[in-house]
Amino acid sequence: MRITLHIARLSARFVFTVWGAVTLVFFASRLVPADPARIIAGVQTNEESIAAVRTKYGLDRPLPAQYGAYVTRLVKGDFGQSSMSGRSVGTELPPRLAATVELALSAGVLAILVAIPAALLATRRPRGVASRLFEVGSFAGTAMPAFLVAVVLLYLFYTRLGVAPPPLGRLPRDLSTFEPVTGLLVLDGLLRGRPEVSAGALAHMTLPAVSLAISLLPQLLRVIRAHTERALLLGATQAVRRAGLGGVRFWGTYVLLPAVVPTVALLAGSFGYLLGDAVVVEVIFGWNGIGSWVVLAVSNGDYNVVQTVVLVVAAGYSMAYMAADVVARAVDPRMRESQHG
Repeated sequence: MRITLHIARLSARFVFTVWGAVTLVFFASRLVPADPARIIAGVQTNEESIAAVRTKYGLDRPLPAQYGAYVTRLVKGDFGQSSMSGRSVGTELPPRLAATVELALSAGVLAILVAIPAALLATRRPRGVASRLFEVGSFAGTAMPAFLVAVVLLYLFYTRLGVAPPPLGRLPRDLSTFEPVTGLLVLDGLLRGRPEVSAGALAHMTLPAVSLAISLLPQLLRVIRAHTERALLLGATQAVRRAGLGGVRFWGTYVLLPAVVPTVALLAGSFGYLLGDAVVVEVIFGWNGIGSWVVLAVSNGDYNVVQTVVLVVAAGYSMAYMAADVVARAVDPRMRESQHG
């Protein structure tokens, strides 16, 4: 019964968060001084054409009526039409969302793979060289925003060394006709038996993923190290260590495991931050994700695209927190005990 109530509570929070985000961005976009109909029609268009655009997109109706119509369409799965391309937003969304998801996942996995061994090494030898490098790297990563890292990496590996592909999308030009399966191109190349596609996608994804990973890495390093150091000082951990237990089992179970819950919580909380950095990184590398898409939409007054991206980000944020909650309850028995009273 308590589990059911907890799931219902999480679901209600998810719905409320998405609804609140959609409502906020809808009214905020309608209250800006610029006339959306004039933006869509173009500044050189006559008043008759502007009036036709206003009627076509329902912008001549009262604001509450526009909001009601928009929410009704969303419930039916209709995100409206893009004024930039004239195509359905729902049709254009999946490939762009897949591009951003692939980039964000790659950055997150890369940051975790670096942060865990680095934090454990610094915890094991707090006065060693690794700990000093840890502190320097953490400070440098915090001081350098993702866009600056992206520019530096692009200049170094593409312009100077010539070992990186040009920042013009997700695949080499000779593979641009490849038909994806899931939209995650590295995976799709393997699914279709095209390893050259996976290799090309991975090559194009490396620099933007590293740029995002470096922006996330300092936070992960600090959180993991703080909790591993705390776990190492616990009496129970010291007793197990004195009993002779060591190696992977000791450091993985007794030192690293207590850091899993706060690390997952940090990753969930960093989802929006990661997407914010992804906007600039996508523009720099010509990555056709939702970040670069929303930049174009804002500059062209495409409200349907902007609202859809906000809806997707809000839903993704809520789902990340729900996943973090599930992982925390699976890893930490104390949370399950508190749930059962």
